[in-house]
Amino acid sequence: MTLYLYKVDTDYVKYLHSIDKKIQYYQGHHDKSYVGIVLNMGNFDYFVPLSSPKEKHKVLKENQTLTKIKDGNLGVLNHNNMIPVLKPEYKILDIKKQEYKYRGLLEKQQEALRTIEDNIQRKSNILYNLITNHPNDNKKLLNLCCDFKTLEDACLKYKHEKSKISRKIELTNHSLGM
Repeated sequence: MTLYLYKVDTDYVKYLHSIDKKIQYYQGHHDKSYVGIVLNMGNFDYFVPLSSPKEKHKVLKENQTLTKIKDGNLGVLNHNNMIPVLKPEYKILDIKKQEYKYRGLLEKQQEALRTIEDNIQRKSNILYNLITNHPNDNKKLLNLCCDFKTLEDACLKYKHEKSKISRKIELTNHSLGM
């Protein structure tokens, strides 16, 4: 399987942020894209957010919640902030349509992540298992991570509410002869 970079819908991230404040949501005058990778974890796809390179990433120690990309020179993956996602709330990021200087970074990140894809999947699965199946044994990790089970319930609720709205629109359009 080939790993790609994905973008998650901002409204969906905002919704999940209202449930779990550990989810990074950038509210303001600019629309920050939520770029990362998508992995399958049990019954859900999980979006693992990518953080752009910062000087601090070079000195951080890699741990259960963080994967450094090329020793931090290309940023990090934040496993602790991974969120469940259902289609159509995420889509493959078209790197070619990004700003020129950002495009080069994204291409390098995607290439580097592909070389460690198995390690990323394994690390994410272990963290997910520790948080969901053994929370009392992992209090420190629990404080750093999103509440995966609660977010899975919220993900399903979001899908249900969105489909109800879509049905209402279809019925309205049908009754108007559209």
